Formats: sequence, structure tokens, C-alpha cells
Amino acid sequence: MCIWVPPVERDLFAAIDQHWQARPLDNDYDSARTSSDHLLMNRTSRAISCALLSKDGVAVVLDYGYDVSAGIASNPYRSARRPWLASLPSLHRDYGVDRIEVVMPTHYHDDHVTGFNLLREVEGAEVWAGSNVADVISRPTRYDLPCLWYDPIPVDRVVPLGQPVRWREDELTLYELGGHTFYAVAISFAFAAEKACAGGGEVHLPPYAG
Repeated sequence: MCIWVPPVERDLFAAIDQHWQARPLDNDYDSARTSSDHLLMNRTSRAISCALLSKDGVAVVLDYGYDVSAGIASNPYRSARRPWLASLPSLHRDYGVDRIEVVMPTHYHDDHVTGFNLLREVEGAEVWAGSNVADVISRPTRYDLPCLWYDPIPVDRVVPLGQPVRWREDELTLYELGGHTFYAVAISFAFAAEKACAGGGEVHLPPYAG
């Protein structure tokens, strides 16, 4: 985990926390920032999580870490950083999603992957991960890296970089992405006449923090 936070960033986190606490939580997912009901953005996660919806009523979730609708964790220990699935009822109720079929990480940081094992247990989701990310999340004790999640996350499908893969009616391509951290990818996808890309912590779009 990342434990030490500089004083300036503590003030920033406090301001972000105050902002999130004031947000209405009747609908945890939002299509307004993506201009498509086919692609949704989670409004209650500090690390941006997106849901790509299929016409068949299933979804791919890109990143699923800490949900901060109840506030930011009070300390860096595991007891304060338990995953939960509070935002899923919004997907099921408001967008007709029957289940999460696949979950994919943009990178290994705990705030982006904490909920993966829980999604597998509750939704039956498979974990698909880029070839440069898969080993880190499935065997975290082999790596001396900050912000690793405590538990191994089994990977059902290792996705090669730069090669399109098919999911339902959509095509996804993973590209190695540097800048925010090692072991990261950008996930591009095309649906209908639209194209989009998820980059994890690379882009910050107020009021969303990535």
C-alpha cells in the first residue's frame, strides 16, 4: 500500500473527500461524461471505473477498486480497505445489466483491482489482463512494488498487447502505457461508430479523479 502522503496531498485528498460526500448517490454510474449509454463511468470510485455494456445484458468492467461513497479509508491498513460492490445495483437497476461477465485492469494498483476477486465470487466475472499486468496481479508477492493488492487475483485470460480481442459485439485492444506506473495498459474499444480508450490513472477529468 502507499502509506506516506505529503501534507499538500493530504489537503487535496480532504477536499476530494468532501466533494464525494456531497454527491447524490441515487445513481452510481453515469453516461453523461461518455456521451453513450453503451459506456458508463462510475461516479463513486476515486479511481475511474468504466462499464462497457453489451446489447445482450452483460458488461465488461474496466478497473474496480475502492468505492468511496462512504468516505475515504481512514488508515492504510487492510481492515480499512475492504472491497465492496455498492455500485453494482445501479448497473442492474438502471441499465438492465444481468451480470458482469469480464473485469479488466488498466494497471496493478490496489485502488483499481481491489474488487476483482469479489466480482468473480458474486457475479461470476472472468478476469482478463494484459500480458504485462497479468503476472503482477496473480503473483503479487514476487514483486517489490508500491500499491499492490494483498491477495493474488487469478487471471482467466492473458490478453496480448496490440492484438484486438473480441468481446460480444465489441473489439478491444490493449496497448502498453507508461507514465503513471510500470505494468499498465490503455484499453481501446470500438462500438458502433464510436471509439474510446480507458487509461486508468493517466487522465483526470474533474470531478472524477483517476
